Amino acid sequence: MDSVPRFLQAYDDVFDKPMHQGMRLISAACAHHRLACARDKYYDALGYADSPRQGDLDGRGNLSEKALTASVDTFLDVCLDPVQVLRQLMNLDEMRRHIEGLVHFRAADKSSGLRAEAIVPLH
Repeated sequence: MDSVPRFLQAYDDVFDKPMHQGMRLISAACAHHRLACARDKYYDALGYADSPRQGDLDGRGNLSEKALTASVDTFLDVCLDPVQVLRQLMNLDEMRRHIEGLVHFRAADKSSGLRAEAIVPLH
């Protein structure tokens, strides 16, 4: 039963490295660009939501129902974008294959103390 903690420790030893300063800068720049784009879309849609009615059939009050609907659609798209990005990054089937490969690689080295049976919880 102690194979899993050893596997996790081995995984941390390989992948839990401090991020290089350049990579940290690139990561921050990408996140900033994504956020700025989403913010602009959000504020544009929010402004559009307060548009006056566009004809007699567009809503009941002074404001446009069509514009409100478009604003809500944009808001939901902005919210959905990071979820889709994380879903792609967290491709679980691909991650499972990588972990299995790492376990087999480490298990081949008898001094690692990791056994191939450590992949059983993945299934």
